[in-house]
Amino acid sequence: MAFRCAKAVEAGLCTGGECCGIIPIEVAIYEKYRDQVTVPVTNVKAVGNYRLVETNDLLCAFYNRATHDCSIYNNRPSICQLFGKMKELPCPYLKRNGKLRRPRDIVAIKRQQSEKVNASISNYIAYTNEGEPRG
Repeated sequence: MAFRCAKAVEAGLCTGGECCGIIPIEVAIYEKYRDQVTVPVTNVKAVGNYRLVETNDLLCAFYNRATHDCSIYNNRPSICQLFGKMKELPCPYLKRNGKLRRPRDIVAIKRQQSEKVNASISNYIAYTNEGEPRG
């Protein structure tokens, strides 16, 4: 199944799958569909009822790099279904109505997302080093 973001890829804004990073995948989904992983997995970390499935390129193991499709699209995790459709999880290239964003808006959203990711990484490192989340 193709991504909704084909418009951004066709416009040359997105390379496809930029938002398909390593995310927590529910154990049930991972176990049921792990035969559909499209690349070698370097590590699988258990985090409660979720799995972090790591790959060398840090993209989702279910993202097909050649076809730019999701091998479990109809059963993808909730975070994937919500990305680009919620104000809190914006696609940098497409508005929620599916129209392309202006270049300056793309830069602003990417900056905000980068700041959030850096804060999350810092929090994760602090948590793993100290046993307690920060913030």
